[in-house]
Formats: sequence, C-alpha cells, structure tokens
Amino acid sequence: MQFTAAIITAILAITVTALPQAPGQGAPDAAAIAALVPDFGVQAGQGDDGAGNCVTPVAPAKIPCTCPPPRGDYLSQLTAAVQAGNTFGLPAPFPTGSDTASQTTRLQTMLSVMQNFNGAKGKGCPAISTTFKQTLDGLSRAA
Repeated sequence: MQFTAAIITAILAITVTALPQAPGQGAPDAAAIAALVPDFGVQAGQGDDGAGNCVTPVAPAKIPCTCPPPRGDYLSQLTAAVQAGNTFGLPAPFPTGSDTASQTTRLQTMLSVMQNFNGAKGKGCPAISTTFKQTLDGLSRAA
C-alpha cells in the first residue's frame, strides 16, 4: 500500500510540474526584456519623400517615417504583451535563454509587437523597420 501511495505521489508531482504555464505567468520583468531587445538598426524619419514615406537600409523599400517607434514606447508595449501572454490574440512568449530556439521565439514576439504597434492588428511598423527579421533569418540559416 505504501509503495502504491509513493508511486501515485510521484506521478502527481511529475504531472503538476509538466503542466504548461498560463500565458504571461513567469514572464520576465521590464528590465530583463529591455536588456534582450537589440537596437532597431534603423532610425525613424530617414529619407522622407514628402509623402510620409522614408527609406530603410534593411531593404530597398519605403516605410512609414514614424517607424520604428521610439524605443521606450516599443519596450512598454512589448513588456505589456509579454506579461499578458499575448498581443492581439497571438502568443507573446519571451524566453530569456541564449540558445537559438529562445532567440528565435523572442524575435518572433518582437516582430509581432512591432507589426501591431499602432493599437490594431497589422497596423504597426513593417518588419523591415528594424533588423529583427534579418537577425531571425540568420538564426534560421544557422540552425
């Protein structure tokens, strides 16, 4: 009987620790998030064509001159999304590891928040407003 009780206790302990975290639960704090977000690699307002379009060194394309947003504003939205566990219904995980999988997941979340930055899904800054997509592509090629 004691052996059976020990087995059941062990199984329950394993099951409870294997349960997924609730969205946002255990999310890093604002300082940890900020430390893991690289520089945008693009400066807003460069090469304005007079129609609100600016050039980006990331791709031969134009982006809104307001992109990328101010870093502090972006970090506030990113932190809110990560701590809520989602951004406009999309998961917003932000692992803090240095492995390729963690970096890839972080970059995907950063891009999602960037692309939804203006308060509506898909109404933010395009991926080419930063070098995040290039970094993500580099990680994919290295994997």
